[in-house]
Amino acid sequence: GYQGMSFHLFHLKIEKSERCGVVVEGTKRNTMSNCQVSHSKWSGVYVNGGLITINGSGTSIHNNVTGGSSFCYGLHTNTSSSSIHLVSPLTKESVSINNGGGGNYGGKGLIAIVDNEGTIVTTIQEASDDY
Repeated sequence: GYQGMSFHLFHLKIEKSERCGVVVEGTKRNTMSNCQVSHSKWSGVYVNGGLITINGSGTSIHNNVTGGSSFCYGLHTNTSSSSIHLVSPLTKESVSINNGGGGNYGGKGLIAIVDNEGTIVTTIQEASDDY
């Protein structure tokens, strides 16, 4: 999703991306359901100013950051205005697995568990300043 465009990914396998597997750039109406993102050179899911909502028990973000950069993660919120919402009963442990680099999740934005209405149930990572 880029600058006003939104996307809805459903039952996809995204493998061996030369950069990030899924990228959100400045948009908020993005969803990913029952998708697998694996073996990306950089981050599996990368959000730079925007939001992606992830659901579905078939969802897996695994074995990404094959390039080894410690600045990349399985779930990556690049700036304080970036958010990743995992719809309950998903957890960071059930979704983001065995990612290299900086690990399974990180960055400067919000990562949270939400209910079906989008209300935050549990905060995994708080948004922080961008410097």
